[in-house]
Amino acid sequence: MSTETSRAVVQQFLDHAAEGDIDACFALFSYDASWSNIGSTRFSGTAEGKEAILNDLVGPLFGSLQDGIRSDIEAVIADGDRVVVLSQGHATTHDGTPYNNTYAQVFTVRDGQIVAVKEYMDTALIDAVFGKA
Repeated sequence: MSTETSRAVVQQFLDHAAEGDIDACFALFSYDASWSNIGSTRFSGTAEGKEAILNDLVGPLFGSLQDGIRSDIEAVIADGDRVVVLSQGHATTHDGTPYNNTYAQVFTVRDGQIVAVKEYMDTALIDAVFGKA
């Protein structure tokens, strides 16, 4: 897959996420995609398959937040089927605690679909805001 095609798929994901359109975001994922979060937090590990990503990761995380996460994109770097997104996330938990984390997400794109995401973030902040796993 070309670098530009991969970048375009991930940019579509980012645009849909900015609009809060989760359905459109996940329409870009292959049915067997995986999403891995580093560390040992309550949101760490690998979710295998679109349904698991939504039910085991996105649902619990977004269910803890007032209005999801707003992301300020700092850079999108693409090479072949890999696209790295550097961003600052801004959110508030239901109890009013700010959750503002820094992210590096490595997307893998094949045949026009996202097949894997590996996400790096401040795991100590996750533990401080959401409690340890």
